[in-house]
This record gives sequence, structure tokens and C-alpha cells, in this order.
Amino acid sequence: MRGVTLLFTANLASKLAGIATIYVTGRLLSKSDFALYAIAIAWGEIFGFMQNGGLHRLLLQRAKSFDNLYAPVYGLALAINGLWLLFLIALAPFVAKAYAAEEVRVLIILFGLSIPAGTVALLLRAYLMVSLRFGELSVLSVYSTLIRNGGVILLALAGLGPMSFILPVIVVGLFESVYLARKRPASWRPSFPGRRLLGALARPLFWIMASTLAMSLMTNGDYLVIGALQDKVTIGVYFFGFQLTVAMFSMFTQSLRSVFIPSFIALGDDRPRQENAFLRALEAGSLMLFFTVFTVAAVAQPMIGLVWSGKWDAAVPVVEIIAVASLARVVSPFAQSLLEARGAWRVVALMTWTEGLGLMASAAIGALLGGLFNIALSVGIYMILFGLLYIVVIGRHTALSVAAVARSVLGPYLLACGALALTWALGRALAPLPVLTEILVMGIGFAVIFALLILMFRRHLLHTVLDVVRAFRRKGDLLPRDGEP
Repeated sequence: MRGVTLLFTANLASKLAGIATIYVTGRLLSKSDFALYAIAIAWGEIFGFMQNGGLHRLLLQRAKSFDNLYAPVYGLALAINGLWLLFLIALAPFVAKAYAAEEVRVLIILFGLSIPAGTVALLLRAYLMVSLRFGELSVLSVYSTLIRNGGVILLALAGLGPMSFILPVIVVGLFESVYLARKRPASWRPSFPGRRLLGALARPLFWIMASTLAMSLMTNGDYLVIGALQDKVTIGVYFFGFQLTVAMFSMFTQSLRSVFIPSFIALGDDRPRQENAFLRALEAGSLMLFFTVFTVAAVAQPMIGLVWSGKWDAAVPVVEIIAVASLARVVSPFAQSLLEARGAWRVVALMTWTEGLGLMASAAIGALLGGLFNIALSVGIYMILFGLLYIVVIGRHTALSVAAVARSVLGPYLLACGALALTWALGRALAPLPVLTEILVMGIGFAVIFALLILMFRRHLLHTVLDVVRAFRRKGDLLPRDGEP
């Protein structure tokens, strides 16, 4: 929990900077600029998610062999990243022609350069995670955030358009590699794995790469489909609204995964204890995540209208629907952390592929129906259904019952839905209100109603929060000790 707090604090600073970046770029850049970036990032991240071939995840899961595996894995990762760069250079002109957007060609090539630039960074981030050095990770995150978001803002002010998003990614990759390289022993130089080691790495590497490829579809597949079926204004507005919502998720989920994967690995020899830790993490984490993202839905309409002076009002339904349909986004970081800690790469790959392809199919259905509302609604319905599927899968791959997993996450979710419905009803009853007053009424109203519903129906969650406070005060942790439920 101390690790979560350290990384959350760093990510909070990061996302506040990210929100500032969204504010500035939302004012300076056009809907077409956002559309061009969405298309470029959707294609670029097909290979970006496969950076290092996912070998940094394998190093993390095999923590005890990290030092022995580092050098050959580093050499193999460099070769893989060089290959991805060549693929993107070859692919760029075809994508630009398909979308009738020549600017996309340069954006994709620039994104390709960022992949080899961050090779060392990902491997040594895994080293810090294995060593549970979350304080150093949080400091690095702050530095990287300042460089990336500051760079985006300065380049946008300089008039570089969608290129403002891409160039800082290259700079951050180089900075993190140099910064972290100082923390590795001098003897850790790249080599290439021999035939025997390569054979041993091949099977998990296949499933890891399969899951990371699917993760790119899960993250950007809807942009690919909508960009192909709708005009650039529609994809630009959808991208803006979706990113605004996801920014709130990533503020938490990045730190949760960074902490819980190595923590669950540390409990790998005691599976009942590991599963109890998972349940407690899921219940407390889902309460936090649903509170955050449903607050976004509660204040989205007045807030977006005020901040961007009506320019992005069309994105409000996207923000509200994606926030309410956030079940899969809440369950997956905890579920994947547990599965990866157990080395269940095949299950992770199959689930990620299912989510990615399903997301693309739902986006296509919405795009064919026409309009941003139908696109967001179709995607939202699928996200809820997939969240339920994740609950069933965890029940089947652990000794936990499906009912126990469902109670941990669906309780807070249903309470958040009820609180949001009552908050919207309150807003309609008091309308019209001045914009600032409406934001305060909706935000505070949701927080109060949600707290009251928890007190009435899920009182034990308050005890979990008190456990967290006591754990910090005694500098302990929340992992259940032997014999504890």
C-alpha cells in the first residue's frame, strides 16, 4: 500500500499535468489534429505495445532469475525493437494513403523511433519493480511527466500541430534509458541468447507478444475502426472524450499494476494468501476507481462546457457513457496482475484478444449506426459485458468463487450507479444553475450520496479504508498475515 501511495502520488502529479496538456491542446489544436494523432497512435501502438517483445514482463515474473536473464534479454529486445521500427517505416505510406492523410506518414515514423529509444527504460523499470523500489519509480515518473507534458504544451504553442504529441515520446524514452542506466551494474551489457535459452524463452514470449498485440487493439482498436468508417471530426471528438475519461483511470491503474504484480509474485508460494490479498485489493481498489470515474461523469457536462468554452461539448456523451460503463477497466488491472504473477500468459493473451476484437466490433456497430452517441453506447455495453466475463474467468482460474469476486467489485459499482442517478436527478431538479455552482453541486452531491449509500449497504468497506489508515500509521501493509481472512 505504501508503494501504491507513492506511485499514485507521482501519477496524480502526472495526470494533473496531463489534464493541463489536454486543456492546452484542446484549445490550440483542431478536431482534425486530434483525428490525425488518433490514427497515427492507433497504428503505431500496434508495435509500441509489443516494445521489447514484452520481455520486460517476463523478467518481472521471473524475478529470481533477473540478473542472469538481463543481458541476453536486452540484446533480444534491441533486435525486436529495431524490427518494429522497420515495419512502421514500411507501413506508414500505406496508412497515410488509406486515410487520405499524408501527415500521418511522418507521425507514424516518428512514433517508430520512440520504440528502440525506450528499450533500456522498460527493462530497468522492471528491475526497480522487482526490487520494490517504488520511491525511485515515482521520482522517475514525475521527471518523465514534466518532460512529456511540458514538451507537448511548448510544441503546441509553437504550432507543430499533432506532431506535438509524438516528439516528446522520443525524448522521454531516451531520458529514461539514460537515467535508469546509472542504476544497473556495469557488467550488464547486452548479449544475444543462445539457442537453448532462446528456446526456453520462445513459448512464454509467444503468448506475451500475443497479449501485448491484443492490448494495442484493446487500447486503440476503436479508433482504427471509427477512423475508417466515420469522418475525421467524429474520430477527433471521440478520441478527445475517451482520452479525457481514460486519463482518470490511468492515474490509478498504472500504479496499481506496478505494485500488485510484484506483490502477488512475492506471495506466489502461498496461493490462498495471494487470493485473499487479491480480493481485498479488488474491493478497495474498485471503490476508489468507481468513485473517481463516476465523479467525472457527474460533472462532465458543465465542466467541459466551462473549460473549453463549448468547443468540445459534443464529447460529453462519450465521457459520461464510457465512465458509467467502466466495469472492465476497473476489473482488468487487478485480474491481469494476478494472472501475470502466476505466469498465466495464455489466459492473459486470450482475454486481451477477446477484449480487443470485441471492442473493435462494438465500435464498428456503433459507427455503422451513426453518431457519437451510438458509438459510445455500443462500446459501453460491450465494456460492461466484458467486465462480467473477467469476473467469471478469475473464478475459474482461482480457488475463489465467482460470487465472492462479483461481490467485491459489483457492490461498489452498483452503489456508484445509484449515486450517479440520484445526482443527475438532483441536478435536473435544481436547474438552471450558474455553471460553477452546478459543478460544485454535482461533484459534492455525488460524493455525499455515494458515501451515504456505502454507509447503508457496504459498511464494511469503511472498515477497509480505516485499515488502510492504520496500516500507514504503523508503517505496515494490507497483505493478510497467516491465519487472517
